[in-house]
Amino acid sequence: MTTIVTSQAGDEVEHLSLDLPATTEHLRLVRLLVTSVATSHGADLDDLEDLRIAAGEIGAHAVAAAGNDARMVVRVGIRDDGAHDAARLEVRIALAGGRAIDPLDELGGMVLGASADTHGVTEPPEAPEVWFVRTLRPSVVRDPADD
Repeated sequence: MTTIVTSQAGDEVEHLSLDLPATTEHLRLVRLLVTSVATSHGADLDDLEDLRIAAGEIGAHAVAAAGNDARMVVRVGIRDDGAHDAARLEVRIALAGGRAIDPLDELGGMVLGASADTHGVTEPPEAPEVWFVRTLRPSVVRDPADD
């Protein structure tokens, strides 16, 4: 069963949550959710490609730690950064019903290092999670009259 929690706003933070089976078949939904939220906040094409890669990387890392019947709760939050006219996107995948999530291997760390501002694996009391944060660059719409 897949559950979507609608957008919630408060303290200038908007977030969406998706609860789904922790399987590779569902990683496409993780990437779609992340890029959809980023698109609605003006992400440019470079951001979208990097976010798709980062979301796939942390999703695959969570699925690798998942046990049978494990579920992952994907939470995508965004905070507008008024000081820099940008938004910060935070993606967290908590794993319920799996084992502890190992630290990222060297290749996973390199991929996330190139596509996110910060990333990591944490062990909160409820469920282990893997996460990343990226600042979105506002897309620039070119005016054809400027050519």
